[in-house]
Amino acid sequence: MELYARVAVELPLRETYHYLIPDDLLTLAAVGARVAVDFGARRVQGFIVALDTASPVEKKRLKPLREILDPVPPLTPGLVTLAEWVSSYYHHPLGETLATFLPPAARAETRPSYIASGEGEGEGELSESGKALLGKIAQKEGGVPLPAWNAQRKPFEELLKKGYLKRVWKVTAPAAPKGARWCLLSPGAPDPASLDARSGRLAALLDLLREGPLTAEAVRGASIPPGTVERAVKKGWVSLLDSPPLAEEAHTLGYGGESAFEPTPEQAEALLAIGEALEKGEYKNFLLWGITGSGKTEVYIRAVEAALAAGKSALVLVPEIALTPQLLGRFASRLGDRMALLHSGLGERERGLQWKAVRSGAAKVVVGTRSAVFAPLENLGLIVVDEEHDPSYKQAEGLRYNAKHVAMVRAREAGAVVLLGSATPDLETWLAAQEGRCQPLRLPLRASGAQLPSVELVDIRDEEKRLGRRVLVSERLKNAVAEAIGRGEQALIFLNRRGFSSSLFCPECEEAVRCKKCSVPMTLHRRGKTGALVCHYCGKTARPPSVCPHCEMSELVALGAGTQKIEEEIALLWPQARALRLDRDSAGDRGGLDILRSFMRREADILVGTQMVVKGHHFPGLTVVGVLSADDALHFADFRAGERTFQTLTQVAGRAGRDSRKGSVYIQTRNPHHPVLQAVKSGDYEDFASAELEMRKLAGFSPYRRLALVRVTGPGESETFAAAKLIAGWLGRHNTRSGVDILGPAPAPVAMVRGRWRFNILLRSPGRETGGLQSLVRALLGDPAGKPGGDISVQVDIDPLRMA
Repeated sequence: MELYARVAVELPLRETYHYLIPDDLLTLAAVGARVAVDFGARRVQGFIVALDTASPVEKKRLKPLREILDPVPPLTPGLVTLAEWVSSYYHHPLGETLATFLPPAARAETRPSYIASGEGEGEGELSESGKALLGKIAQKEGGVPLPAWNAQRKPFEELLKKGYLKRVWKVTAPAAPKGARWCLLSPGAPDPASLDARSGRLAALLDLLREGPLTAEAVRGASIPPGTVERAVKKGWVSLLDSPPLAEEAHTLGYGGESAFEPTPEQAEALLAIGEALEKGEYKNFLLWGITGSGKTEVYIRAVEAALAAGKSALVLVPEIALTPQLLGRFASRLGDRMALLHSGLGERERGLQWKAVRSGAAKVVVGTRSAVFAPLENLGLIVVDEEHDPSYKQAEGLRYNAKHVAMVRAREAGAVVLLGSATPDLETWLAAQEGRCQPLRLPLRASGAQLPSVELVDIRDEEKRLGRRVLVSERLKNAVAEAIGRGEQALIFLNRRGFSSSLFCPECEEAVRCKKCSVPMTLHRRGKTGALVCHYCGKTARPPSVCPHCEMSELVALGAGTQKIEEEIALLWPQARALRLDRDSAGDRGGLDILRSFMRREADILVGTQMVVKGHHFPGLTVVGVLSADDALHFADFRAGERTFQTLTQVAGRAGRDSRKGSVYIQTRNPHHPVLQAVKSGDYEDFASAELEMRKLAGFSPYRRLALVRVTGPGESETFAAAKLIAGWLGRHNTRSGVDILGPAPAPVAMVRGRWRFNILLRSPGRETGGLQSLVRALLGDPAGKPGGDISVQVDIDPLRMA
């Protein structure tokens, strides 16, 4: 029986293509295998998505597979099936979708090379430099890539023009990943202070590694030579590993070697339901709804252990690894080398090694961020989605998938259990639980027995009216922080705005200094003695002008405080306090891990930060939380603004009083009677969700109706708007039976980014079913008449979370 390989090539094409399988490749051809194939004049990477016994194309017209790039297919058949669903649902080319499933270190590379053609106009026509270069190229087996001859561009172009060279395409399989060498303290290492004066470098090494494992490169960077490391290894004081020491890392996060404790009655009840579902081996969806500090992580760990005991594998998704170090630490200390870590913060080599451990079956548990949903786990029994409401599960560029939704589809196909955890569930998940499509498991009490903090809304307008000026930190919050520090406790100041000031504003012409490439004001950042203006959309920087660049009549005024400004204010309000700042600017390569550790060890009294301080952190000494500018997020042009504000403020409030001492939260606002803020104060999620769902239903938005965002971008405002109108017109003419609402085109809330104008067309289904919406989008993308020409691009985002 003859077999044909159905291949999805890694190009922006939605079709698959049949190829012949040569006899010498028959034993390697399998679904999920990566192949090199000829496509037109190029050789490209592709993936076998099926092996068929017949082809609609005549055999004599079919090309053969050129190469199979891996001895073992990098993707399992289950992942290929998942990729087909992802590709179809999110309207992304299948070959590019499959490539996205692989980490960068495991991806093949397609590039052109140049070889001697054996033809040409005659060597007498060549320059001396051309003859010399042709001789070198002829000696290179397989040809040479173009960049290799950049220094000899002129003779290279001469050879190409006169026909002495021809271009061939090569697909290169990735090299086997090699991890960095890691150094970590052994259990029997002595106290550095106990070493004599002659062992200064050894003492420095041990002291350095007390902060956690480091790569050998980082140790050398600390001026400790390799010979010192070798001595420490021989003495048994230091161990070396070739992959990230995840379990050992847990010891530096405050959870090393922790023993399991008796679960609360609510945790035990939740675990019983999860265990029963695991035993049945059927798809089941749970919502673990627990207040902040209720012990959701302990339920996750025990559920994973139950899956492992049943001979299954488990996947744990978290919003951002750097923001949940304690969760990672607890998992690592309990699961050890059965766990692999997959996230973009790892170096490519380390990530490749972790992925390889999963593909080989050596690691049965994966903890990772959004893209870890594609981890090549087999025999999957459990998927945990921590902080399931978090918008970072949605990919904003390229393949615009939502990892939470993909996780549920993957679990359904695998017959696995899904555990969605949150203190403030997404309203879509909450409605599913209310309607019986998802089983709720409730954790209403803090596992430690601690009480929820008291929440006070501070009307900042009263104080500003009394003082006759703007106030950053209210007297109420100022006194509460001072009292906490006096008791030896810690405080958290939350402001979801980084930088020093939001903008530089001209009081004369009322214009702000704006980015030339994006339609937003530039943010003032303090850098050194002066500062810099930074665009938070494209990253462009500029020196702050001395006078207004628009009218040249006035000096500029800094408006709106950011975390850098608050850090400066802290030094004035509480001069004796030690303060740390955590935001994207201060986090560095380690994602703020060092800052979090310092605060956890009580090396600072006050932590000021953005949303990076919100997620999953447990600081036993933290009793006071202050929220500045709580109203900001309520005014975004997004129907989810109220929900996101409630979630963020509830999460940040939950950092206070998680130990034996009661916590207090002070939310500064100019609108204390706003229903969302009142709901945060009462802490009643059910009332908030009920009211918000009623408004969504009346307005015709998710979760009662499904959305797709069609975004049209281009270099000019008028031509882009004209193209958007063309597309909206096409949609209207073809929307005869689906009943889809077509809203727009309208400028995006941020109308220009990186020099490209953006216009939105919002499609809204008549109900919860997505069939008509998907059909209309598929027809648009498949019809050349619906596509504008020139430098205009059209992107589609199914189930968008942001309109900006």
